[in-house]
Amino acid sequence: MVSFIPGKQRIRSASLKVNLYLFVFLVISAEASRYFTLEGHALSVIWPPAGIFLAAVLVFGTRVLPVLILAMIFWSQVFQNATLTLSLFFSLGLAFGSWLGAKAMQPTAIDLSSTSQLLRLYLGGVLLASGISSLFGSLGIFLTGELAPFKFIDIWMVYWGFEGFGVMLFTPIAVLLLLDRKDLFNESNPI
Repeated sequence: MVSFIPGKQRIRSASLKVNLYLFVFLVISAEASRYFTLEGHALSVIWPPAGIFLAAVLVFGTRVLPVLILAMIFWSQVFQNATLTLSLFFSLGLAFGSWLGAKAMQPTAIDLSSTSQLLRLYLGGVLLASGISSLFGSLGIFLTGELAPFKFIDIWMVYWGFEGFGVMLFTPIAVLLLLDRKDLFNESNPI
């Protein structure tokens, strides 16, 4: 059975080429998510970077977090003109949430049943990773006053739902793509 939740024994190192691809793909997916927003609002209905962040940490471990954080800060500063406070809060939230979610999703056995994989994705990815990430992002939004008429809890719950969609839709696909791209990770052909 193919698992979309790799165990610790399957964590790979990320070459410079992989880090560059992750950076570019995160920026593109973040910008593409702007097509799924309500005009005049900062939140995307589907947030692919949440799923890609989690997948990258599951496949490559914590060593890719600095590249992922820099990609989100770059995107939010260059494409969204966000405040530095908001950029830092949401980027560090994505990193911390993805790290905790990946820890919670790590299998204790080599092969997990499909049910076990889904439970780990929903509990570790959607609830924990997205919950922590959206908490940080919501705090950044709240501190900057960008959605001032709304209560903090309302911003957080909506943000959590949108990040959860991103994790549900993009984490399994991204993990499988990252694990399957042998040419991308070929050590004999580094950049």
